[in-house]
Amino acid sequence: MLASCRCSVVLWFVSFAAVRAQLAHGPLAGAEAENPYTGWVVDHFTGTSPSVRDGVLRITGNARSYLVKDFRTRTWRSHEYVRIDLNKESLRFTIDLSEVPCGCLACVYLVTMGDPTVDQSNYCDAAENVHPGIDGGLCVELDLLEANNHAIQTAIHTEAGGTYGSGRCDRNGCFARVGGPMAPASYKWGYGSGFGYSIDTKKSFDVVAGVTTGGELVVRLLQVDHMGTQHEIVAFNRSMAGNPQGKGVPSSALEATSLAMGKLALVASMWSAPDLSWIDGGCHYCRLDDAAFTISNLHVTSSPPHPPPRPPLPSPPPPCPPP
Repeated sequence: MLASCRCSVVLWFVSFAAVRAQLAHGPLAGAEAENPYTGWVVDHFTGTSPSVRDGVLRITGNARSYLVKDFRTRTWRSHEYVRIDLNKESLRFTIDLSEVPCGCLACVYLVTMGDPTVDQSNYCDAAENVHPGIDGGLCVELDLLEANNHAIQTAIHTEAGGTYGSGRCDRNGCFARVGGPMAPASYKWGYGSGFGYSIDTKKSFDVVAGVTTGGELVVRLLQVDHMGTQHEIVAFNRSMAGNPQGKGVPSSALEATSLAMGKLALVASMWSAPDLSWIDGGCHYCRLDDAAFTISNLHVTSSPPHPPPRPPLPSPPPPCPPP
């Protein structure tokens, strides 16, 4: 993350708040059975705490939430994060960013943070890196989206430090931007608020993340319009991303991403900064207490097995001998 994520509701306030999630599936070993105790734990917030109603997680203000296996426990050290492996599973959720204006950012991302300890979440990301990643390693971060209703960026961070334009997936990330003034011209109309955009952020849309057989992260956005037509754009793939965008994702980053699978925890947060011109071109100040976004219909499901390669076509018969 640069500058440098139901049914009934249960909400506890101790050193954190926990809320029940609906339609969340346990990803361990590609399990597809619904786990009724999977939920969100809120670590850090100012102003209004995140809440859940009718199966929808709503984040407002400066907040950060994590997906855990069992929301019912009341101490940090008794929590375990849901671990995502996009080599075996696909992640899909519905998000509504209509109330996140220019100047604020909603973020949904995966990080290799360790499980909570006695009194803390052990949060890490590629920018703050206040704690090392799982098992004391580097904190790898896959940003499924950093977005408002003007622009979206998806990025991967697999190295520490670095400089913009280095070609490495470092603190700056190998990123792809769609929508807004900072996106390449061919991607400007893929995402934005109102008529004419492939993904209209005045309405909710689906985010689908997975990994190809070649180990490449792909993030797609899908939305059905009022006529029933489905629109789909690719928000991230190896060729469209890079540092800078379009330079491509190096093989070393693909290897690091593959090694992170099964260690990734899901985080949802929102924040603001005086200067977000790197994504939305700069605009008025955004009050976090006036902004909000929602996540619903969260699914982690086993990816279907890849079909076996087709057998080679039989050789043509030899030509008939001349009479």
